[in-house]
Amino acid sequence: MTAPELELRPEDFTVHAQWGPRPSSIEDTGRLLAGVLALTADAEPRITVWFPTDTDSWGFSLTGLSRFPDPMITMAKELADGDPPVVRVELETSDVERTGAPLSGLDIVIGSVDRYDPNHITWALREAGNRFLSSPAGAISVLRAMIAMTDCDWAAISSSAIDRLQPANPDGPTAGWATYISHRLLPHGVTSLPGIVAEPVHRGYLLMLAARPEQTTKESVLTLTTALQ
Repeated sequence: MTAPELELRPEDFTVHAQWGPRPSSIEDTGRLLAGVLALTADAEPRITVWFPTDTDSWGFSLTGLSRFPDPMITMAKELADGDPPVVRVELETSDVERTGAPLSGLDIVIGSVDRYDPNHITWALREAGNRFLSSPAGAISVLRAMIAMTDCDWAAISSSAIDRLQPANPDGPTAGWATYISHRLLPHGVTSLPGIVAEPVHRGYLLMLAARPEQTTKESVLTLTTALQ
């Protein structure tokens, strides 16, 4: 019997949460931004500052940000567009404080009421994947926290290798090593797929393809992808 392919490695990983049309006040958006940035610092302590992608001349220090979100509320107010207000922001890391901060990026849309412009938070760990995923329990805790913060429709810890195994689906849900799907989007029978561990989380289920991310197999990704279609 041929062993399953263990070809996926914890490199270039993303933590992604996505939800459909939902307005958000400037204050709520700012507090969510602050919470997400603070979450990245808790998960990867070497990240101490986030910068707008178009400049590294100023940025947001993460010290105390979850308790004092005023800088993020101010940024949300400055970036808000339309009525209801939509905030789009891209941030990246830079090792200005010599902490060894890895290359990492955030792509965020909050407050969209357009079904073709989904709200999302995508944290791309372009150099931090191995360290971040060295503790699977810690990585899952980050995903759980993001799910609770955003009340998203679906979320996943994934990678470019996993993404390439499935058809492009910007609306989601798409499969990752760990995938959360809300009850509203949960297809029948997904929680009883062989070899996939399903656990009730928030308003849906968390589906785990393997105990550790590097044990994710092509076969398990294709099994879940087929069930989600």
